[in-house]
Amino acid sequence: MSEPQKLHPISYMTGIINAIKQNFIIIILFFLFGIRNFDFHDPYSYLSPAIFALIFIISFIANILRVYNTRYWLEERYFIVRSGVLNIKRKEIDIRRIQSIDTQQELAQRLVGGVKLQIKTPSDGVDLESVSRAQSEAIEQAIQRAQHQLDGDLTEEEIGQEEAATEQATQADMPVHHLYHLTFKEVLFMAMTSGAIGATIFTVGPIVLSVNQYIPWDKLFGEFSHLIQSAVTFGIILVLVFLVLCYIIGTGIEFVRNYGFTLSQTGHQLKIRYGLISVKSVTVPTNRVQAVEEKQSYLRKLFGYTSLSLIITSDMEDGDGEATPHGHVTCLPFIKRDKGYQLLNQLVPSMRFGQVQPGMPWRGFHRYFWRESLILLAIAAIVHYFWQPYLYIAAGVMIALLIIRSVLAIKNSGSRIIDDEISIRKARLFSMKQYYIKQDKLIGMTIKSNPFMQRSHLQTFKVTIAQAATNQHIGLRFAERQTSQEVKDWYLGGGRDVTL
Repeated sequence: MSEPQKLHPISYMTGIINAIKQNFIIIILFFLFGIRNFDFHDPYSYLSPAIFALIFIISFIANILRVYNTRYWLEERYFIVRSGVLNIKRKEIDIRRIQSIDTQQELAQRLVGGVKLQIKTPSDGVDLESVSRAQSEAIEQAIQRAQHQLDGDLTEEEIGQEEAATEQATQADMPVHHLYHLTFKEVLFMAMTSGAIGATIFTVGPIVLSVNQYIPWDKLFGEFSHLIQSAVTFGIILVLVFLVLCYIIGTGIEFVRNYGFTLSQTGHQLKIRYGLISVKSVTVPTNRVQAVEEKQSYLRKLFGYTSLSLIITSDMEDGDGEATPHGHVTCLPFIKRDKGYQLLNQLVPSMRFGQVQPGMPWRGFHRYFWRESLILLAIAAIVHYFWQPYLYIAAGVMIALLIIRSVLAIKNSGSRIIDDEISIRKARLFSMKQYYIKQDKLIGMTIKSNPFMQRSHLQTFKVTIAQAATNQHIGLRFAERQTSQEVKDWYLGGGRDVTL
């Protein structure tokens, strides 16, 4: 692979798909609104379709040229990618610093046999938008062979700098240990208890409202009109039907997203593969782990299940559609809590996973909701004055939820320090998050207070860790001042066993 290689012809097919995706909204708008008023006898009516077609053709040609101009090859100790249409870009990645080679296969790419290849280092990375499966395997094997060859050429100084990265080169010779696999029943149960209904409502709701005038409600509910005695009854039935549909849609999306989830380990690297329509494969070196996150909804807690994720660092930006969105890698998405921590002890043996003893001071109870409550009441009063009084009901419901959240935060939040590790649990309205962080992974700490909090001996503290290309702040609001000071002393002076 020392000579520049072209992308597979499959990439041209994905270029067409990308052009359609980039202009999807324009196409939908034209067919929804433009086709109804289209006059086939008026030459000016063809102006808008011609503009849309021109935009599509330009996007398509740009994708074709980008694919045609893309080249990749190995040159000494570098993996090089050259791409661009007008401005030619050349990116060089040091092979010894490559930590993971991830693949992602969307439905459109599966239809044409292509995959998206992402090569990551601690500080950067490179994407090959569409290559064939054979090409991706050939690239990975070539990089591993090059790493093997370069491994014996390192100086002592380079060995110290590249120790974490060169582990990638030895993974191919190590046995693969299959640690965890989600069965069909577990994926279905996970989807049903995932709480995806909320995300579905926020996604589907605006769409339903926007097309509300095109839905023939009279025809749909005309046969049941004798059962509906009032507008209130109709509204309740409509809301219930909407919630059921959102639950079914959300469950289906979650099921498809996590279908076939498999976790395996090769040396110090974790291999994760999941997805039914969009198949993703991600490699996670355990030496990049900055913290471990547990997310457990109150519903899943009743059945003893939880979700465990790793927070990793990389200077390469990841979006929501990537396999490691914003530095979060879900390694155990649905597992019995005891079994999950047994596996975590194997995956990250340096961590102790000390459990938090929950409990926050009740002096901070009202501080979780009083500001938000005043804002909601002010908005309701303004709407009442100019329009309708019914918003008071919604404001009252939201304030009640804020109060419930405050009670849950007081009862379930907390922190604990054991030697060089801190555990922090944050309780929310529908779930709890618990973090486990080693002291040497912290990059900062902040403590905030105000005169009112000082009078009640309360403070808010946050510790900062690296996450993906940025950082994340983790802490507790309205904690005891003594607790914040003990965390500060531990952060500055060294670890010890403290229960907070």
